[in-house]
Amino acid sequence: MDGGVVNSCFMNHNGGLLVCGCNDGSVRIIDLRRPDVVASWPAHQGEVFTVRLSPQENNIYTIGSDNRFACWSMAQTGAHVMDQVLHERAAGPFLVGVGGASGGSGGRSVLLRPYGPLFALHQDGEHLLTCSPTGPIIYKVGDSGLEQVMAVGSSKTSVMTVDWCHTLQCGTSVAAALDGSVSVATLMHQ
Repeated sequence: MDGGVVNSCFMNHNGGLLVCGCNDGSVRIIDLRRPDVVASWPAHQGEVFTVRLSPQENNIYTIGSDNRFACWSMAQTGAHVMDQVLHERAAGPFLVGVGGASGGSGGRSVLLRPYGPLFALHQDGEHLLTCSPTGPIIYKVGDSGLEQVMAVGSSKTSVMTVDWCHTLQCGTSVAAALDGSVSVATLMHQ
């Protein structure tokens, strides 16, 4: 990739296009049949950590080191659909304690760079699951932006990667925290 390293990528339904979020802040779309970069645009100030396609594949969603969540049009490549600052440390860095005789006091804290998806879209395309220092947070995705719906449980350490389970069309969320714990929650529609 000229000028950038890929941090995240997502393939469309038929494997013809690959959408990449890069460390130079850009989003690139690669046509895998050629293979050529068919579109590229600056998306974030800093790195793009996670990139995903909407379920209908008409939009691209990104989160960057600037803690912004953005939506981009596939029809008008690179055109902003939505751009919103998320809650504190949704995109990291994540604080972890290290050192000390038993990993406790006397150690120091370091900031850990994010690895893995920092957000996940539900298959309905209307709900977004994000990381946070206290547990996963769900947003409702609307035309004008995001609305925080709920915090799912709590965690003693930062949740640093999330996903939805798409089997049985239920709302099962999965979140992994820095302490090695994994939480699973099934959300019911009201």
